[in-house]
Amino acid sequence: MDGVIAAPEVFRVLFENDRVRVVEVHIEAGQRVAEHTHRRPSVVVVEQPARLRYHADVHFAGDVEPVAMAGDHSVGDSPGEAVAGLLWSDPVGPHVVENVDDHAFHAVRIELKDVPGETARRHEAEV
Repeated sequence: MDGVIAAPEVFRVLFENDRVRVVEVHIEAGQRVAEHTHRRPSVVVVEQPARLRYHADVHFAGDVEPVAMAGDHSVGDSPGEAVAGLLWSDPVGPHVVENVDDHAFHAVRIELKDVPGETARRHEAEV
């Protein structure tokens, strides 16, 4: 289930059109987020990093692969996971996230709706 529907107290749509959806993500310290998915590739702008625990679920149906990184991860400040506060995220299957840090996690997720190459083809047709 989409995060905005599964956990509206965590995920809030800031902007949406036919090409992108911009979602604010705010997870309080100690908060466990209901099971959800991210079905679109995204750029995540981490504004307040925190240690998050990911719980992958093995019983799901759909076209998104299960999350590959179960366990504890420092999101937004870990070498190899974040570059200048930015993360790339492929679509992610069903998972539960728990903030195991002593402060909130805050990010903005920019979900891309276009199929790769579609924007370039549309632009070429307009010129």
